[in-house]
Amino acid sequence: MHLSKYLLIHNRLTLAALGVLISIGCHQPALESPLISHAGWMIKLPQEERQAVTNLLRTGQFTRLNQLYEDLQRQYENGLINDRDLTLQYQPFNNTSHENESLLNQWVENSPASYPARLARGLYYARIGVEHRGAKTTANTPTAKIQDLHYYLDLSNKDLIDSLPLTSKPTVSVLRLLKSSKHRDGKQVNRKWLDYANRIDPKNYEVRREFMITLAPRWGGSHDEMWAFLKECQDEHLQIEYMKALEARIYLDQAEEWCCERHQPEKGLVFYRKVVSLLDGIDIKEKLDALKGIVSNRDKSQSLMAMVPEIEAILRLSPNESRILGYRGWVRFQQGRNLEGLKDYETAAELGDAYSQLQFGKQLYYGMPPTVVPNREQALIWIKKAASQGNEGARQFIAEVEPSK
Repeated sequence: MHLSKYLLIHNRLTLAALGVLISIGCHQPALESPLISHAGWMIKLPQEERQAVTNLLRTGQFTRLNQLYEDLQRQYENGLINDRDLTLQYQPFNNTSHENESLLNQWVENSPASYPARLARGLYYARIGVEHRGAKTTANTPTAKIQDLHYYLDLSNKDLIDSLPLTSKPTVSVLRLLKSSKHRDGKQVNRKWLDYANRIDPKNYEVRREFMITLAPRWGGSHDEMWAFLKECQDEHLQIEYMKALEARIYLDQAEEWCCERHQPEKGLVFYRKVVSLLDGIDIKEKLDALKGIVSNRDKSQSLMAMVPEIEAILRLSPNESRILGYRGWVRFQQGRNLEGLKDYETAAELGDAYSQLQFGKQLYYGMPPTVVPNREQALIWIKKAASQGNEGARQFIAEVEPSK
């Protein structure tokens, strides 16, 4: 199918969706459930909770899934949880495992009027599309990948648009529709999704945050537009923590521009540190990205030992950041905490970090008396994994210990 056909389908869906804006129905779940346990800010739902939802899906417990998510939706609509809490609960459906598609199809077929079922499948298809496209700029992305993105966004949008009349506050659906719109619709449609979200939940955060992202220069906006939108949110009396989070989004974008586009990291670091300072006590992705930016763009004459506070803060927010785990492994060896450092290298190696694969392999190759005996066979497996990723140190090590190969 050609890209033009994808866009034709998409345009029809968008027109249909905007017609739904004034005809939202009301949905009354039947069961009570306990309030979700998370308080404050969180970047990622705990793995055990994501797995519990995945297990319900994999075992075909669609009635239970409906009960669980309809109760969460009711808590949100009754003001017991906010849009951030509810959005977080849908993270399990970002799992793009192929087998999930047929299960999500079964859920929708089993419960065609279920808001959670439609939303979950819409989120799944959107995630598939984003993964197919990749993270490169449009200019560096093959046309086939762009076509894949539009194909899956069309599938996603169909479910999301169908979900809108099924509950009184379909804010999570609107959030995903805005994310899709950002890729292809332009400012006018982006604004309509924001206005829709603000009508059904005047104090929402997630849709405002996504709209702020659409105003960034890389999406055709400007920092002036971002600041103007922040003022708009202030005039709407958005709560102070949300205002700080949205302001931090602007500083983060400025930091990335200085570091990645203008190649002046010393100026970018000023903005990264502003983000971290502004988000004291607010654990969101912007804070994580700023901390990683500080570590990555540090003066390279500066030892990683000076970055220990940032390294620990990153791993508190996101324990499986493989590159940062490798950094902490190096730090712990410098501190004489060798077994802890080895454990960090091992974890990072398992997560695919080439530097850690080399370092973990070296420690296994020579051993760490008296606790770690040499295991050269296992060591070379890890070092060859690093070499296969282009790590030059790993290639040199293999050439030295296996000169005849």
